[in-house]
Amino acid sequence: TPTIEPVNKNATINIKTSVKNETSKNQLVEITTRIIDKEGLVVLRLREKQTIPSETEYQFNQIGSLEDDVHFWDTENPYLYRVNSVINVNGKAVDFVENTLGLRKFELDPVRGFMLNNKPIKLIGFNRHQQYPYVGDAVPDSLHYKDMLQFKEFGFNIMRTAHYPQDNALIDACDELGILVYEEAPTWIDVSQNEKWWDNLEASARTMIRNHRNHPSIVIWGGGVNHRGYVPRVHNVVKQEDPNRLTASQGARWTGWQASGLTDINANMLYGPFLWDRSEPIFAMEGRRGPAALAPFKNDPLMLGLISWTAHAYYTFHPTHDKAKSKIDRTRGGLMTIFRYPRPQSYWYKSELLLLTYHLHM
Repeated sequence: TPTIEPVNKNATINIKTSVKNETSKNQLVEITTRIIDKEGLVVLRLREKQTIPSETEYQFNQIGSLEDDVHFWDTENPYLYRVNSVINVNGKAVDFVENTLGLRKFELDPVRGFMLNNKPIKLIGFNRHQQYPYVGDAVPDSLHYKDMLQFKEFGFNIMRTAHYPQDNALIDACDELGILVYEEAPTWIDVSQNEKWWDNLEASARTMIRNHRNHPSIVIWGGGVNHRGYVPRVHNVVKQEDPNRLTASQGARWTGWQASGLTDINANMLYGPFLWDRSEPIFAMEGRRGPAALAPFKNDPLMLGLISWTAHAYYTFHPTHDKAKSKIDRTRGGLMTIFRYPRPQSYWYKSELLLLTYHLHM
């Protein structure tokens, strides 16, 4: 969506569709792309023809605009269109693909903070591990949705995937429920001098973006190595794959005082004292939870928000942790238990954040 204009309520939509001719002869291919609203009405139709040589891939590049009765996607009203593209050869439909589309404008303003559809919002949420007892990483789609439904019920508007890309069903749920996403390639503290390690990280980042770039909920990609801070190679890969979304620095003070550097957002783990000269906004991609932790962020427009650690308790095998060898309970942390039962202190969020939303909409 190269142009989103909430004031005049219009939007420009650019659809790039790769089509491969796997036959032994040249084919005249027609693509028809329809933008469909929630009521099932086609609000934009685009057609294009191209002769594609045998065993060749061609990328259609279609662009169109919406000017009337445009609906925007945000955390309060996550309106989703459908983008349906059909491939015809000799008048016969041979393939199709469909994606959801959310029309939203986001930007980082140096004074007003994070802006969504020209309005400043505080990014308040939690980190989320994908694991669940007994099934590990094989979490069913329904549980991904339930996790994000709980986020919504407690008033959270952002979720960070800690510390790896997570299931498509989770991102689908965030699209549908109106929860912003900060997603990052798999890293955790360690780095290597082996070039193949870096090649694998680059490939992981590219795969993550290509898998999830059509999701309106995703607004931030990690631009570094978790704990270590920004990495030019990672940031550059992200910008090459997706020049529109923001990158975040992923720093932590115990691995060296980090600044945003190349990345768009100075995102750090703010668990205690930190250095900050207020020349740019700061964002806590991790931090403590509760009223005392959240208060500074709510009162300072340059403090973009707080993604606390962590939504759910998780298994630990950290050798220095006192629960690492427990035969009863190896879980640590969590606003909720590993079974997703809210702990008593979690209800402060529900009363505070949902009450704030109520007052803003009176």
